[in-house]
Amino acid sequence: MPSDVDVALARWFERANERDGALASGTVVATLDDDDDIDEGRTRRGKRRRGLFGKTRGGGPNDVVATVSVRGGLKTTRGDDDANGAQRELANENEEWALSVVLMRERAKGKASRYAPFVESLYEHTPASAVAVSEDAREALEAYSAGETIKAADADVERGWISARKTFEKFPTIFSSNFFTFEAFKEALSIVQANAFVAEHVQEANGETKTYRALVPIAHLIPHSTRSTVPCVRIENDEFVIKVDPYEEMSEMTCSHGNYSDAETFARFSSSAHYSEAANPANMIKLAFPKADAMIEHIKHCGLASNIGINAAGATPELMCALRLGSANATELRKITKSPQTVQSLRTTSVSERSEIAVYDVLFATITSLLNAYPTSDAEDRLLLTSPQLKLKDDVPQAILVRYNEKRLAVDALNKIQYQGRKHLGHVLFDEHFSRIEGLSGGGAKNVNDRRREEL
Repeated sequence: MPSDVDVALARWFERANERDGALASGTVVATLDDDDDIDEGRTRRGKRRRGLFGKTRGGGPNDVVATVSVRGGLKTTRGDDDANGAQRELANENEEWALSVVLMRERAKGKASRYAPFVESLYEHTPASAVAVSEDAREALEAYSAGETIKAADADVERGWISARKTFEKFPTIFSSNFFTFEAFKEALSIVQANAFVAEHVQEANGETKTYRALVPIAHLIPHSTRSTVPCVRIENDEFVIKVDPYEEMSEMTCSHGNYSDAETFARFSSSAHYSEAANPANMIKLAFPKADAMIEHIKHCGLASNIGINAAGATPELMCALRLGSANATELRKITKSPQTVQSLRTTSVSERSEIAVYDVLFATITSLLNAYPTSDAEDRLLLTSPQLKLKDDVPQAILVRYNEKRLAVDALNKIQYQGRKHLGHVLFDEHFSRIEGLSGGGAKNVNDRRREEL
């Protein structure tokens, strides 16, 4: 049954769009209980309190759930000439931080805000508690790469607050200290991270493309799905156009809030997203080189540090480049580091046969050590996920699924790297150097593979 907040949002939504029918017929807003099971019974919606459901089967590339005037959403963009100085300055540093400040301002205005019903719906529908990662879930991910992603998200809140506070101090007549506190910023940022969308707008007059970070009415009711390939929002003719994944009759609508890995999804949405056991192409186990590493100045030319790691395709080009730098001898290194371009070429080109053998030696050692260091087996995680007797509370089931998928990713990457190594070095040379390695003929990596086969 619609709440007063729902009714106020619907009325405001119709007025803001200046026409009826902006929300597609057959689409209903419904209340979700905290314990409603979704996604084949394995995930829960946490404390998000509303969802969009279709009365009849629908979705797909040609179905539009709703259209929203660009003026009807809260948005920010880098270099936006229309934004006030405070917003523009912070947006140039981080758009999510800037949008959080915009949301805080509208929240502080109360009913005087032109967006008041939408802002109220955001705070009721996705309170910070709905997307917070519980202590039990953090503990479940402690020894995993996903756990580091959670810590990085926590650090982002602290960095954002420091930058936002500088903005508040610089514009004291705009921001009152009564409303702009750390707790208020933290809650606003959690709402932005869980609900904001990136939408591109091509200016027809000059062909220029602007990318907005925006909070869009109605779209804020649709949860992110890790299996989705349908962007929730795009801009057409000065309207936000909202689309969703195909859905069955009276099932909840989903879409993609962004190209997020399982770990990033968990950090942003916790148990309020839809998780899939299907391989997520955005998943990656990130690896970092020590800041004191002698090669660190050259490694930055390999590409983004956030792309250094392993994924389902094996070692990323950025990781291969970094390892090839580290394996080069002094003579090779002097030649390679003459320019950033020669360093970048290591993403796809080996330095020498000797160097490439050393690269694969490090890769195999790293992944097998990683697999052996996990405190639980994937068989144990499967038991936790599938046993009805084991009642896991809050967001712990999602945390276990995230770490299970991480282990599967490591195994898949190991197999892919073996294939690539044989291709690059030739099977005779590859077997000569690596057939003795325990991780490829026995030990931890093989044990993980064996466990997976036993489960199947």
